[in-house]
Amino acid sequence: MTVLLAKFTPHGYWGLCDWELVMSDLQKKESRAKWLWAGIIVALLGGHMTIMIFAAYLALSDRSHAVMPNYYEKAVKWDQTKAERKASKELGWKVTYNFTDPDITGQRNMTVSVIDKDSNPIDNIIGDVQFFSHKQAGRQFAAAFQSNQPVSVQLRESGLWTFNLRSSATIGNQNQTFVDEQQLHVKDWRSGKIKRF
Repeated sequence: MTVLLAKFTPHGYWGLCDWELVMSDLQKKESRAKWLWAGIIVALLGGHMTIMIFAAYLALSDRSHAVMPNYYEKAVKWDQTKAERKASKELGWKVTYNFTDPDITGQRNMTVSVIDKDSNPIDNIIGDVQFFSHKQAGRQFAAAFQSNQPVSVQLRESGLWTFNLRSSATIGNQNQTFVDEQQLHVKDWRSGKIKRF
């Protein structure tokens, strides 16, 4: 049995249409709408996941960000670290880093000089220096040093570098610990120019 319905056409008059055809057309439109909205939702979720994965990749692969070495130990021993910094500041010692011109690989000699508050050199000081470029903080370098003795290091990256020094020296009969942190600006490694930040 065919059911006929009245229908308003674009021509402005009422006509007759087949109910089954109307329902079939509505079902097709409903099906297309379901697939459309489901596709939009899947596309949004997929785009969000892609962005998050890309952001995680950038965060993990960017060498300009890094976890501070021994951060947990420093946090646990914060009172001791703070006391060492305060004692070092009260000593009035000053650290100077001198660098030779680099070779074709960026390798150069670094000489660490330490003077007391009266500008007298401290010759028996030994220790180590940890340093890194702010462009690639994930690449940490370290070098053991003895005062006024050159040590070979590689400073290829231009820009800002941080130098953390930890040393000890015998003053009289007392062993004195000295810590220092400096930021130095390094120009292009081929020019061999370094200045205090």
